[in-house]
Amino acid sequence: MGIFYFPCNFVYWRKIEKHNIYKNTIIDFMDSHEYLFDADSLISNGSTTFKRQNEKFSRENQDFIQDVVWNTVDEVINILNSKEDTRKISLSESYITGSWISKYKDNATVAMHEHFSGGFHSPSFSIVYIVKDPNERNTLVFVEPFTQSKSTFGMNEQMFDTSLESEIGEGSVIIFPASLQHRVDLMKKPGRIIMSFNISSTFTNG
Repeated sequence: MGIFYFPCNFVYWRKIEKHNIYKNTIIDFMDSHEYLFDADSLISNGSTTFKRQNEKFSRENQDFIQDVVWNTVDEVINILNSKEDTRKISLSESYITGSWISKYKDNATVAMHEHFSGGFHSPSFSIVYIVKDPNERNTLVFVEPFTQSKSTFGMNEQMFDTSLESEIGEGSVIIFPASLQHRVDLMKKPGRIIMSFNISSTFTNG
């Protein structure tokens, strides 16, 4: 008698102890590098301003990258690998393939999307760091469509609404598979700032 669990989707979050330091650093960077944020791209219905920072911040703030990105990757891998009777995740290397800062207006939304593009350099993980959020609840929602459901729940849509988790908010970093679909529901208050990363990894046999 035995059982084997296939790898599955997940959403993991943790609080960042040095959040106030990182928050001020990111906002100062945005204020002092306005020329990097002069081209607005619109997501969904145009209510969201989306501004890329093109890795400059990451190069200048390696301690931040270690804490928010790589420590988070290490933690979630250890947690996933602690589960018995499932294939272990073993990475020979990981690197950041994309990073950006987003600042949202009031009544902003982001349509359903995912970060997995297919191909050799497709990201394996995505990370969202909530830098600033005056809203009472985080409005990020993760969805596994019924067409992708492969579990005992059958062909049903599975959803994780982060607004139901009071711990998730400003100062939280969230990591999830890059292929996991997600959206951002209505934000009533303007000024939400997030920093996002796509992580590509080379896997070895676990």
